[in-house]
Amino acid sequence: MVFLRKIVLRVSPINAFSTLRTGQPYDIDYRFRHRSGEYRWLRVMALPIHGDDGQIIRWFGTSTDVHEAYLLAGERERLAHELERIATEDELTGLLTRRAFIDRVTTMIDRSPRSRRQSSLLMLDIDHFKSINDTYGHPVGDRVLAVAAARLRAAVRKQDLVGRLGGEEFTVYLPHCSRREALEVAERIRASMDGEPVALEDGTVVATVSIGVTTGPASSFSLHRSLGVADKALYDAKTAGRNRTVFAGLKPGGRMPEGCVAAPDPAAGNSAGFT
Repeated sequence: MVFLRKIVLRVSPINAFSTLRTGQPYDIDYRFRHRSGEYRWLRVMALPIHGDDGQIIRWFGTSTDVHEAYLLAGERERLAHELERIATEDELTGLLTRRAFIDRVTTMIDRSPRSRRQSSLLMLDIDHFKSINDTYGHPVGDRVLAVAAARLRAAVRKQDLVGRLGGEEFTVYLPHCSRREALEVAERIRASMDGEPVALEDGTVVATVSIGVTTGPASSFSLHRSLGVADKALYDAKTAGRNRTVFAGLKPGGRMPEGCVAAPDPAAGNSAGFT
């Protein structure tokens, strides 16, 4: 005995029953449970046979097992999702790849409504990463990258986008995020690395980050320009001694959170249209 479970995909249940009442030909895919307990797909096609008075006297139809076709379609869909994941997700950290980050930020900026609010961008780099790799080996370096990515994700908001640009360099896009809020996020990330060594199987390793921050009007935010400005601020953070945040474009007399400093050349940020 075959147990019919539901009508799906080709015709909805309401349309299917309506078709039977009106006497229209139908082509319906069913998912049913076989007496063996296995769920399978069956395609049923039927034509009404009318009598001399125009009334339906019987139906003529065929049924075809299309289960394998559904399995192949499901596998193709699964592979498509997997390929998309591979193309957009960094294998080691689970963050967005460089290309995926740029694409998604660009899309977000294009779709965002015009407003007077600001958006921000962070550029991060793990300090002395080459030394960590040379001293402890690449597996430990990979562990540091993965832990840094996890702490980075934990420090940002749900709507923020986080990507790995390559090597030990990361970036964060903070939509509708003011300078003060961006500096607080940056300091939270910096403190999360500085305050807790990375645990290894046989000990720990200290890893800190340097961060460059820039902020601009959300309505005219340029990702390409912001990456350049934030990268300059990151370079200044490295030059200033590492394990710190530098904001590009701080106005004279502006206040910085603890652990943050202003870029030595404010004009670098202002020339790009940032405050």
